[in-house]
Amino acid sequence: SLPMLAQLDKKLSKQPPSVKNRVHALERDMRKFDLGRKFSYIYVPFSTFNYLLTIEEQKDCLHSIKNHLSSDGVLVLDLLSFSYQPFGLVYRNDIKVVKRKKSPFSDEMIELTTRAEFDSPTQIVKEWRYFTFYDKEGEERRTEVVEWENRFFFIGELECILESVGFEVIRKYGGYSLQKPLTHTSEFAVITARLKSNPKRNAHLDT
Repeated sequence: SLPMLAQLDKKLSKQPPSVKNRVHALERDMRKFDLGRKFSYIYVPFSTFNYLLTIEEQKDCLHSIKNHLSSDGVLVLDLLSFSYQPFGLVYRNDIKVVKRKKSPFSDEMIELTTRAEFDSPTQIVKEWRYFTFYDKEGEERRTEVVEWENRFFFIGELECILESVGFEVIRKYGGYSLQKPLTHTSEFAVITARLKSNPKRNAHLDT
């Protein structure tokens, strides 16, 4: 979002030129974009690929990535797996999880209540997060609601989608450690892939 990009620009302004000159912030639609150049490494972080709710959107995004990836480049997808809460909880639907913590910006206490619903035909999770604010005397002040949708992937399904666009999966990890294998209990899945047309194998990916 533009406000977040503004925060990035603000932080970058305090960095030395060696850092600032290597970072370029752009606002684009991840489904269809053209930057006019190729990259040896493309990373889709923070489970943003899970926000693409249809196979058509997922393929559009992967086609755009493919057009920007060099022949020996690597794509990394950071995904939520089905074991991630609330994904694992919403299979039973309408599960509420409550947390309380002090606001970092005021004396208020914030109570978080999460409600989620899972639609199995589309594999889409709808989630509502209710943030209730209390003053230091414990009186309720207001409630704000954030709503969004995610789509979870079975890994075999994702591999088929990648292959249909022209990628092949190299490695699958159950987190951000190379020593953490992907299992049925992994809350996160980190998938590395490359273009199928490239026969060259990168040594650092085969170790």
